[in-house]
Parts: sequence; structure tokens; C-alpha cells
Amino acid sequence: MWLVKKVITSFVPAVIASQIQEVLPPELGQYVRDSGSAVNASGKFHLSGERLEVLDADLGAETQDGAHSRAREMLGLTVRQGQTLALLLTQTLNSLSRVMNDKCTLNSLMEYFLHFAGLEEWDTILRSLQEVLEIESEAQGCGSIDISRVMGKVAGLVRKQKKLEFELQSLSVHVQTRALAEVLA
Repeated sequence: MWLVKKVITSFVPAVIASQIQEVLPPELGQYVRDSGSAVNASGKFHLSGERLEVLDADLGAETQDGAHSRAREMLGLTVRQGQTLALLLTQTLNSLSRVMNDKCTLNSLMEYFLHFAGLEEWDTILRSLQEVLEIESEAQGCGSIDISRVMGKVAGLVRKQKKLEFELQSLSVHVQTRALAEVLA
């Protein structure tokens, strides 16, 4: 959900403003842009890609519903492996970073990846996590978890293109006629 909110609040207003300028006569488009006039637009958004409930599904949840199963499947994890990974990341890493919050989801893993993968120490972080995961996986009896492979799949999710479509249905622009007449004169 954080990705959608970020795109909508930072990207969409500029796109709508530029599209409005293209359909209006140049003088009027520039007036609307420069005047700070109120512009109200309504329409429909469509986001293609993985469903938000899958991206927000807790990997550590015992449930086998569609969203939780799909999230674990995307990382190649069983239910027990998902629980083990979630336990490690939410309890251990929350002391280092609040990225995981209280549950381990695909969104939180992508945020973690974006936050730490560019660091010089990334390989060291993965090796350390792998060591702890091997111990925890054995204790939980859930089978080995390869954190490098998991994070490789997370990296693929980060790079996977999303498509956001906006259909403009109505547009209203507040125009001060006296100021507009001055611009057009």
C-alpha cells in the first residue's frame, strides 16, 4: 500500500497538471499552472501487478488462505519457513531498524531491501542472517532457508514494473476572469 500512496501523492498531480496544460490553449494552460488556481480532478485509478493483500500478507501467519500462500510461494517458502523467517526478521531486525514493523510482509521485505541492499555491508548482512537462519531453521525443523535466494526474489519484486492508469472523468478549474484577461491581453 505504501507504494500506491507514494505514487499517488508524489507523481500523479504533476502528470495531471502537465496533461491539463496540453489540452488547454497555451496561454490558458500557463495561467492555470502559474496562478495556483484550484484544480479539482476526479477519475479512476487502476494498478496492475500483484494484489495489495498479497504484498501485505504476513509471511509468518499460519493461515493458508490465498494471499498468505501466494506471498510465501513468491519467495519459495513453506508455511513453517515463512514463520521462521518472519520470527527472525521481526524480532531480531526490529532492534536494528523499524522497517519490519510487527509483521514480515513482501512490502516490508522490499522496504528492507531498498534500505540496506545498497550498503557495502550487504553481503555481510546476508551471511549473518544466513547463519542465524540455519540455526533457527534446524531448531524449528522447517528445512533450510537460503536468504540470498529469498532476497534475490525480493529484488525481482522491487524491479517488477507496476502499471498505474488514471482515467480522468471530470475536471474543474477555478479561474479569476480579470487575471485571465490580463494574461490573454
